[in-house]
Amino acid sequence: MFALFVAAAGGFLTIRIWQIVTRYVTVEENGVRWRNGNERGSLRWDEIAGMEFIPLDKTSQWGLVAKAGGQFHTLPLMPRELFVLLKQKCGIPPDAEERFLKKAP
Repeated sequence: MFALFVAAAGGFLTIRIWQIVTRYVTVEENGVRWRNGNERGSLRWDEIAGMEFIPLDKTSQWGLVAKAGGQFHTLPLMPRELFVLLKQKCGIPPDAEERFLKKAP
């Protein structure tokens, strides 16, 4: 039974580590690409309506809003440098910067 537990825990850790190492956001000349484990996405600058966030208990989930249909696309990472770059390119809600700066590492 213990061996089964160790094997399951090892499998879970392997999957979790893989998800962490495959997490990125790339800002390019024509738009933004991102990956979070198996989830991938991209939007061109002309497809982005803006940057938004969903407030959660202790943090916020940041993402891009598509012009077509207003779909929210979650970004897996949002360090300060990325926030500043996307803010310049996409625009943000008026109170978003204050909220981000309070919670950013």
